[in-house]
Amino acid sequence: MTQDNHHTQQGRQQSPHAEFFKNIFSRPDSSRALLRQYLPEAIGKQLDFSGLRVGKDSFVDDNLKNHFADVVVSIPLLERHDTLHVYCLLEHKSAPDYLVGLQLLRYMALQWQELYKQKLLPENGKLPPIVPLVLYHGPPKWPHSCRFQDVVAQPFAGLKGYIPDFAFDLLDVREMAPAKRQDNLLARY
Repeated sequence: MTQDNHHTQQGRQQSPHAEFFKNIFSRPDSSRALLRQYLPEAIGKQLDFSGLRVGKDSFVDDNLKNHFADVVVSIPLLERHDTLHVYCLLEHKSAPDYLVGLQLLRYMALQWQELYKQKLLPENGKLPPIVPLVLYHGPPKWPHSCRFQDVVAQPFAGLKGYIPDFAFDLLDVREMAPAKRQDNLLARY
């Protein structure tokens, strides 16, 4: 990032859309409705949505606080008696962002670091899973890959194992069927 671009980003105020997003999804009922509707079924059926909690901490540093809005939700697993939660990271975008995977990776690492620091890891010491979701409502169709490895140069195959590999789900509000959009939580606000 160039020095000028860095200062431009620092000077931006949080957009009304980002503020709206954060206000809506900081409410447990709104996050619960969104995640029940859009998490992949294989994940959703394993979660106890009645135990959903919205994190009070944002992992955006002071330089970017007015530019990005993130919401972290923790949901306990069904039929588990330990403290393992699945964390859902919700990120809002109103324009395509080629490097959103890098932003998500940073948030994920900060979330895990905070859980470790607060001694909130399960007894086995393993990091809990994080499911990154990007809510998108921009004018063009999302043109970028939703896999992190696709934004990292791989000049030869031997490097692949050294590059983090995760995907994020893209929830494109514009592509929802009109009937579904009418019943959708986002359309009601």
